[in-house]
Order: sequence, then C-alpha cells, then structure tokens
Amino acid sequence: MSTMNFKLPDAELGIIWRYLDGVSQALARRFESGSSPNEENLTFLLCELLDEGTTGLHLLEYPLTKAKEDLAQADGGITLDVSFQTHEHTKHVEHNFSGADLGVVFVVEHPYFGRSERAVLLQAKRLFPSSSQGFTLNSSFSSFHAGQRDLLKQVEQRFSASHSIFYLWYAPESGAFSDNEAKVLRSLEATANPDWGDLRGWHPFLDDMIEFGWPWNERRLTTNPNSSEANNRQRAWRMTQPATRISSLSVVDELTASGHGPRLISLYNARYSRQKQRRRRWLVFEPFAELFILGLLSDGIGNSSNDWLRLARGEKIPMPSLKSTTDAGSEHDIPENVPAPRHSLTITLRSSLEWPQDLARPE
Repeated sequence: MSTMNFKLPDAELGIIWRYLDGVSQALARRFESGSSPNEENLTFLLCELLDEGTTGLHLLEYPLTKAKEDLAQADGGITLDVSFQTHEHTKHVEHNFSGADLGVVFVVEHPYFGRSERAVLLQAKRLFPSSSQGFTLNSSFSSFHAGQRDLLKQVEQRFSASHSIFYLWYAPESGAFSDNEAKVLRSLEATANPDWGDLRGWHPFLDDMIEFGWPWNERRLTTNPNSSEANNRQRAWRMTQPATRISSLSVVDELTASGHGPRLISLYNARYSRQKQRRRRWLVFEPFAELFILGLLSDGIGNSSNDWLRLARGEKIPMPSLKSTTDAGSEHDIPENVPAPRHSLTITLRSSLEWPQDLARPE
C-alpha cells in the first residue's frame, strides 16, 4: 500500500514500546559488565536480543515471547515477528568502504489494510569514557568517521532516500556516570519538552491521538500527572537513560561539521534546540524504540524502492548515479556498489486472525 493507514490501539503500542525499550536497557547494561564492548559486539547483541530465534539466549525483563502473549490477549489482532541475518564482507569492503552497520526492513502485512515494506539503514557508534573521569556529559562518540558520514550522505542523495539513514548511539545508563552527572542526565530527561506537536505529520493516526492528548508511552506525560505510580515509573525509566538512541543523518551532519564525533551533551543540546524551534520530522536524540514504532506506522520513515529494500537486506546493489551534475565532484572515491550493511533485521507487524476471504476491503 502506498500510504500507511494502519492503526494500532494504545495497548498494542505500549506492548511493543515496552519490549523495544527493554532491549535498549539491556544494551546499556552491557557497558557495566566484563570487557568494554565494541560497536560490532553491541550491534550483534542488539540483533540477538530482537531476533525471535536467539532472544531466548538472553535474559530480558520483557522478552519477545511475553510481548507476543500480551499482543495475543489484546483486541488489535496483531503480532510481531523479528528475524535477522549476518552478511559476510570482503576485506576490501571492510577497509575501504564502510557503510551502514544495520539494515532494518519494516513490514506491515494485513489481509484487511494491505501490505507495506519500508527500510532504513543504521550506522552504530558507542559512547567512550573521558579518560580517567569515566563517562561524563562531555564524553564523545569518538569512533565517528567523517568519511563514513559523507558516504552515507551520498547514498541518501543518490537513492532519494530522505529520513532513511540514522545513527544508532550506544550509551550506558545514568548509573555509569558520577552521582552529580547522573542527576543532571535525569534532569535533562525530566525537563525535555514532551510536546506531542513534535510528532505531528508522521501519521494521521498520531495526529488524531495528539489532538486528544494521547500519552504515547509511559515515560511521557500521563493523563494524571499527580499519580505517584506514574511518577515512579517515569523516574525509574530516567535512571536507565540515555541507553540506546537514534539521530537522523541530517542532524548528525550538522553536529559534526568539524569532522569529530558529537559529545553526549551536544546531542542533548540539539534535542532541546529542535524542540524549542518546533522543527518536526527530525529524530534528534530519541530512544531507538521511537524509530522502530514510527517505521511500522509512518510513511515519513524509510524508503520503499525495490533497490533500497534489497540493500537493507544485504544484497549487492550498484551505486546510483548522481541526479545533478552540480555534484560531479562527489564521484571521487565512490564505490561501484553500495556497501551493504553487515546485519539485516526484518520486523513484521501482521494480523494474527483468520479473516474471511470474501470480506470487502477498504479502497
């Protein structure tokens, strides 16, 4: 279907959010145990935590099996399937043309609403401690590489794939910071502007729910702000942050004009500035669960062209030519084929019900 009209009830959205956010927190805890994880380890762990066949190897507070059980009890009649693949790269690709780490294909498959496939590419970076001080607000994602960013910009431009490439930031929980800085982090999260207007335009369903003051997930504003239970849930969530976050390629491009990786505080500052300016359709420094949910619900996230979907799945795709001769100088050091992501995830939201074959469908 060309335009997404698929809607999810609050209960189902809450279930999917809780599952994805639990994965984010599990990745953050990996910073606390054993040797310091590298980005390859964390991305592989992310895939294992999400994949239906391997998530059982890890201890999650709210695993996919439980999420699927709860979805089966809800009224929406939908379920969630997740699978991943790893793609081998040649040494030439690894050393010369490093592209995205992860391709994610979002599939909605419903006998009544139709079928949709859209994909995004994710480039993963982890937060590094600030020498002897450990993790601080001035810690940076220092493995960032400007040439890699520029290649991703070329890929986005040549495929006309706006809002389809993102940076995936791995970071620990606030407990990995000093007591004072942990309090500052929680303050930044608590005082972030939770204006639902920032999500207008992503999907007609979200627009309608924003209009009625819908609290999208438990960490956001509640309908009863004085509820001690809701306050406790929000405080508990803030203690687990920043964890795993997402930023649009365009946001990262602005923050890394110097060629250096962004500092943690720079990403929080950018988030505040965007909210203050009400610049929409930008994922500045958001929990990665928000990207995944928007990817399933919104045409504003991802690209649906056949070549883009094949690329996200790890296939070899020729690099498209430039659409404008004004950028001819950008042909230097551009690979013949687009570097495929090392891993691919497919997330399928589908109906769990048996629909009558002769049922009239919406136009």
